[in-house]
Amino acid sequence: KIEGIFPNSWVARYGFQDAGNWEIYSASIYWTITTITTVGYGDISAGTTVERWFSVCVMMFGVMSYSFAISTISNMLSETDEKEEIQKQELENLQSMDLEFNMNTELYFKLKRLLTLKHREELNLMDQQAFIDIFPKTLRRQLSQMMNYKIISEVPVFKGKNPYFVKKVASYLKVKKILRDEY
Repeated sequence: KIEGIFPNSWVARYGFQDAGNWEIYSASIYWTITTITTVGYGDISAGTTVERWFSVCVMMFGVMSYSFAISTISNMLSETDEKEEIQKQELENLQSMDLEFNMNTELYFKLKRLLTLKHREELNLMDQQAFIDIFPKTLRRQLSQMMNYKIISEVPVFKGKNPYFVKKVASYLKVKKILRDEY
């Protein structure tokens, strides 16, 4: 039993003053879900000023949550559409260059494959290089050393060499994407 309830509150108006905790809790959750989901059946509504302000806050929370979710999904779809449009445009440009310059078939398919690979997230090496290039020269070298040291230290020519020398060489490496049978 709940003591000290305002006679105008939802607990009193809907006869919950003698109800158990579970029943009151269930009614509260029901009201919260119907309000946040904007269904709002109206079977439990605010009666006091405090309840109205609390309801407004819960409704605003619901609106903000939905707005955030919708904008996040819209942005994701928009970015996907934008990337696909860029890839489509690049492939169309390649096709027009092929028609205009009568490109070698082998070269055309290598370029087409490269453009297709370029847009896959897991093969984003060029983005890594572009990211590295935004930093000042000293930081670029340190970042290149960190990224390339393990790879270069496993090359037989560099095994057993002074680590300082290997790090120095690693700092000058740049990302290059080479297709099979292209070297």
